[in-house]
Amino acid sequence: MAGLAVLALTLPRLLPKGTLRAARGLPTVVALRGLGAGSFFAAEVFVPLMLVQERGLNAAEAGLALTGGSLAWSLGSWIQGRRPHARALTIRLGATLIAAGICVTAFAVIPSAPVLVVFAGWWWPGSASAWSSRRCRCWSWSCRRRGRRAATARR
Repeated sequence: MAGLAVLALTLPRLLPKGTLRAARGLPTVVALRGLGAGSFFAAEVFVPLMLVQERGLNAAEAGLALTGGSLAWSLGSWIQGRRPHARALTIRLGATLIAAGICVTAFAVIPSAPVLVVFAGWWWPGSASAWSSRRCRCWSWSCRRRGRRAATARR
């Protein structure tokens, strides 16, 4: 509870005005980056825990799922750097694939589902997180540059 209280007091000072309501421009970008990264990393914490406790894998075997996600992140970042696509499409596709990968990975809790579902399912959020985070980062830079130009023009 103390952490939530500190967060409630400090968050408005740390974030651009309008982030919590996703106001147009930089606040939307900050909110999207937070949601995308937050959902990815929150789910990633539970993948090895679920594989060890529910499926009986050892820590090294469970870690292979995270290794696959890391390799997919690298591949997705490499692809995004070589083939830049439309910003909005890339961010939408990235968010969709992160959500889909988390849902597919969650099916591994069902005992009859093969363990390979986790390994295959965790590739999607890994690569998609790289796409959307890179696009959001570039978008935030362009928003900040536009904001500086507008502030300079008003002087």
